[in-house]
Amino acid sequence: MKNISVLVSGGGTNLQAVIDNVENGFIENAKIVQVIASKEDAYALTKGKNHNIKGVYIGKKLSVMSGAQMLSSALWMRKRQIW
Repeated sequence: MKNISVLVSGGGTNLQAVIDNVENGFIENAKIVQVIASKEDAYALTKGKNHNIKGVYIGKKLSVMSGAQMLSSALWMRKRQIW
């Protein structure tokens, strides 16, 4: 089983695309386990919650990072069980 974390900053259109593709089997053997938001009020957090997906806001300090830096930081935090 693949565990997927989705990085978001807004309304969640990319999150919805991933949800749809997991649900329809296009992304096989996968589960979205968390939504990581750079904005506290990102609607994507609500969208994730509506699909029983854990959401976390990582704060403005990290939001200025590139996507690759954000992913690296998120993986580092996850490995150390910070959330």
